[in-house]
Amino acid sequence: MPELMQLGVFVLCYLAFAQLALLQQAHRQKVWRSAAPPTARGRQLRRNAAVISLAGAPALLMTVEVPGFAVLLWLCLMSAAAVAVALTLSWKPGLLRWLP
Repeated sequence: MPELMQLGVFVLCYLAFAQLALLQQAHRQKVWRSAAPPTARGRQLRRNAAVISLAGAPALLMTVEVPGFAVLLWLCLMSAAAVAVALTLSWKPGLLRWLP
């Protein structure tokens, strides 16, 4: 069960960083080729979803781990997710096409 929660938190962090990356026009063009910039409301919704995901992740980890280790694990999973997003955008940006 803890492994599943850790994988879920990694996916949550990955999606949050992907949402933040797709706010930048250069990344949007890599993913969609001719992407129009998001509206102000769309940018705000994407930013809020990312912040809520990143802030809620340690709370999820604390349900299966002790608080000290949960925070340390959250920081490691955030780092791994950020690197994974960077690698995705470098090698296969089309994989992020399904994100709104």
